[in-house]
Amino acid sequence: MTYQALNLEDFSATPRSHASVPAKHTPVPDELPIAREKLEKTRLEGYENGYRAGWDDCAKAEAEDQERISAEFARNLQELSFTFHEAKSHVLKMLEPLLNALIAQLLPKTVTETFADKILEEVLPLAETAADTPIEIVVSSGLRDQLESLLSSSTQFPVQIREEPTLAHGQAFLRSATEEKEVDLTSALERIKDIITGYNDLNTGALDHG
Repeated sequence: MTYQALNLEDFSATPRSHASVPAKHTPVPDELPIAREKLEKTRLEGYENGYRAGWDDCAKAEAEDQERISAEFARNLQELSFTFHEAKSHVLKMLEPLLNALIAQLLPKTVTETFADKILEEVLPLAETAADTPIEIVVSSGLRDQLESLLSSSTQFPVQIREEPTLAHGQAFLRSATEEKEVDLTSALERIKDIITGYNDLNTGALDHG
């Protein structure tokens, strides 16, 4: 029988070196201030970034509020303007019969009442340059008697009044030896009529289209 030698570990031997295992790094005292400085810098940067983000959010929210308020104000102003114009149109629509009566009755009456005075106003300067030459006044039919009565009590110069059927009521021609003038209140009356009628039509169209 053969016996094999048994090798036993000798624990009394000197322990093997663990130089191959890296030792844990412990900061030296000179590195500690640098680490604290980096930490403080990082903390300040985080604070500034958070503050900036909060400020940007606040500014954005305020801008959105201002935009919303401006839009609401513009919408309210538009609605108010529409209400005002609608009310104005309705008021003018109610006044339309009165304006039509003004065109049909009051204005022609005013022309009739002021026509003779207007002729007298225009004929006086002619009389100053006409000397003893008669001044001819041509008017529409039916006005001769009224003019003769007014001029006889207001002037001392010779006047000849002739009626012309083709002239409109409110038209007259004044002629001296050297000059001629036209008095035309009818055209002024027609312009007033056109303005009032046009305004009524415009107002009616605005109401029809809302």
